[in-house]
Amino acid sequence: MRIKRATVAAVFISGVMVALWVLFGSDWLDDRRTDQSFADNCKDVASSGDVKYFISGKGTRANDTLYRAGPAGPHSEVLVSCRISRPEGPGAVDIRASRGNADQQVLRATGHDSLYLRVNTSAPMGNGWPGVVTVTGTTSAHGTLVLTCGDDRGHLTVDVMAHVSNADFLRQEESRIALARTSARVAQAAAERWGCEAPSGSPLPEAVPQTPAHADQRSVSEAGGTCRALAEAASVALDAGVTQVRETTSDATAPIEECYLLDRDGEKAFRLSALYGSFAKTYTISGFRRPSADASGRSEDGSLHWRRATCPSPVGPALYLLSEVVNDDYESQEAAPAVRQELVDAFAAEAVERRGCTLATG
Repeated sequence: MRIKRATVAAVFISGVMVALWVLFGSDWLDDRRTDQSFADNCKDVASSGDVKYFISGKGTRANDTLYRAGPAGPHSEVLVSCRISRPEGPGAVDIRASRGNADQQVLRATGHDSLYLRVNTSAPMGNGWPGVVTVTGTTSAHGTLVLTCGDDRGHLTVDVMAHVSNADFLRQEESRIALARTSARVAQAAAERWGCEAPSGSPLPEAVPQTPAHADQRSVSEAGGTCRALAEAASVALDAGVTQVRETTSDATAPIEECYLLDRDGEKAFRLSALYGSFAKTYTISGFRRPSADASGRSEDGSLHWRRATCPSPVGPALYLLSEVVNDDYESQEAAPAVRQELVDAFAAEAVERRGCTLATG
């Protein structure tokens, strides 16, 4: 009788242990596998907690097989490139970090090699973070930061790309803030790992404005953000057929600032872009229309006008651009070359004064 009772008790205990393993043990093992995949493939610059706003749940893994894992170019070194996804369920997050002076892959992925497009514009992260959020499509967006490494290794570029299934998801400010905060945390970890500098004591981004591509339009005279220079150059804008703008908040720490100039029908006609540091260097060597080293000028086809400047260390070069924006028929707004140059000159003059930069001459 005692043996039977002992046997029954053993079976009961075994059953309880199996039940507990089914309930909790498999989750523990899955969490361990998730953590190990992040350590192996994302080099511990991100954790499952960092990306849970965009992707979470059982089976979440990081792997190093990524379509964006192409070379950064001759001027930069890829440090980490991983994708976080689940075997079932939508969504993914791509993380890339590179060190050097020009990551051509990030420029292309964020769409800033093709400034003639009506999409792919950026808004600042704010709170002292040298980064931007770029909505690149209806279901994807990037959080990109450029940090200094304090030596001849160039800058540390960190790019976090979120893929979602809901087309309206990334137009919500909550989603942009979540992407900015995720990207900032990854940048902090990457800076610590590779001996670079991240903002110290700065709170994570708390507000990320709408990008110019999706911002409300306003008259030129009301411009007060990234297009504020046009408020003082309204007559020049009118000569170019521009009466309204789409802009975002200006930010002296953002590596990219831009806005759209609209024609009388409210269509995007031109795009003003300010690229700083590594973005200025990268566009010069791999932009769709590549500016020469001249202080100012225009492309051979006249679709791109530019002005160069130098900013205090560690930013370095700045490149101010006015690009035609094409419509569905690849047609663009007519405007005299001199008028276009006046517009980019006004844009550059306002920016260098605000940032303490110096316009190039000669």
